[in-house]
Amino acid sequence: MKGRKNVLLVLCVAVLLVFTPVMLSAAGVMDDSADIDYAKWADVSIDSIADLSIDALRARDYGSTVTLVEWLGVEGGENEYQAFYAADGTPSYNTYMAAYMSDGNRVYSRVDVPSTEMPEDGYPVVIFIHGWVGESDAPNYTLNYYADAYYGDIIDSYVDAGNIVLMPGWRGHSTVDGIKGEGVEFMSAFDNGSYISPLFYGIDILNLIDGIQTLESNNWSVWGYGVGESVKADLNNISISGHSQGGDSVLTALAVSGEGSNLDNKLVAGSIWSGCFPDRITQAETYAAMGESAEAFKAGTQEEFEWNGTAIGADGSVNPNFIFAWAPDWIGSVDASTWGWQADYFGNSVEDMLNKKFGQMYDTINTYVADINDAEFTIVKDASGKVSVVNDPRIEAYSKASSAFWTPEYLVDETIILQHSDQDYYALPEWNASLAERINAAGGDCADYTYAENNHSLKTSGYEWFDVNGDAVAGRETAIERDIALFDGQ
Repeated sequence: MKGRKNVLLVLCVAVLLVFTPVMLSAAGVMDDSADIDYAKWADVSIDSIADLSIDALRARDYGSTVTLVEWLGVEGGENEYQAFYAADGTPSYNTYMAAYMSDGNRVYSRVDVPSTEMPEDGYPVVIFIHGWVGESDAPNYTLNYYADAYYGDIIDSYVDAGNIVLMPGWRGHSTVDGIKGEGVEFMSAFDNGSYISPLFYGIDILNLIDGIQTLESNNWSVWGYGVGESVKADLNNISISGHSQGGDSVLTALAVSGEGSNLDNKLVAGSIWSGCFPDRITQAETYAAMGESAEAFKAGTQEEFEWNGTAIGADGSVNPNFIFAWAPDWIGSVDASTWGWQADYFGNSVEDMLNKKFGQMYDTINTYVADINDAEFTIVKDASGKVSVVNDPRIEAYSKASSAFWTPEYLVDETIILQHSDQDYYALPEWNASLAERINAAGGDCADYTYAENNHSLKTSGYEWFDVNGDAVAGRETAIERDIALFDGQ
């Protein structure tokens, strides 16, 4: 298939997003966007595909001024969020919204300040990176400031442990005092099968990291503190964690920090939950098929759908396009005889889904990258029926160069932990094992933790087919405890 420099076509395919429309966007997994106004597009073109490489990101400068713009509390008491998270006996704390500039875009970050006494060197800092939200929901994204929020237990635990927690919303996310976060045009252009958007989000994170010291410059007396008091961050103790697509941006930030990069404020530790972090081509190959094609996880080659956790059917036939045994748990059932909407949604072939997803990637790159306008890919099939993608060599090179997954030499200055299920195709166990092994071989310190029969959220599924032994234990609480120990230098 030839990539076409055709804006109308790109506008059509841009709404066909990477992950499923069934998952909640708060879970960090993609759904279909709706009613996008493409007339608002600004010039988001980049000069060269090389500008998105990890080496290029390490060579550039970062920085920002972080300005408090809103307090999320209530006068004279606790709001619903504070009451919910103080029910365990831990004290309430203050949460603010802050604004900062990232590559010319006004973007927002949530700022949680512990109620514990500030250490002499300032509070340690944890930057928490959320998962995918999507363009239609991004302007109204509250950064999880509500009771029992999807990430609420994680953020609350970090703050209770004495950390300032910064949760950036990325470009195009959140609205404060009626002013929307800027940069939504980047989401319109790149938040599709190109898998480029996490690189721009990584830039937003890095600009925030190199602006952390400006938190102290705010007039904290306006925000509930005494005259002359301020909140100080310990710039020698900055850690980062992230979930799902946020794991891609976290790994980028970790690769840019340290090892002689231009980043002034260095990260000391990082935790990635259910990270979607392999190179761009591998993401497209895996997510395109697993998210919408039963062929990617079924057994055998029979016309009738069969699932048994392997590629081999009851008759001994082998499915050549099998990728991973475990479908997303929100499929509800792997018994095709009970399917309703699943039959249509997962009725695509792997070949069709690869054509669709790589068409998005190539059309985006050909349209918005100045030094590439004629890239092409081809779908081929071998004698067994296995389909694969033959990529343009320039796209192959870009995919690897822009993925911190392939730069273990830049991941040795920080202590890193990877936390994931053994049944989550968004964060395949072999990806995590490979990354940890290569970081450690390069002289780094990376631990790989697997939570058996958990879902993408590191929770138990509730579906019997996903918990085949009936003994799954949610790993989320343990994952939080491991994070806190990591951030505390243990």
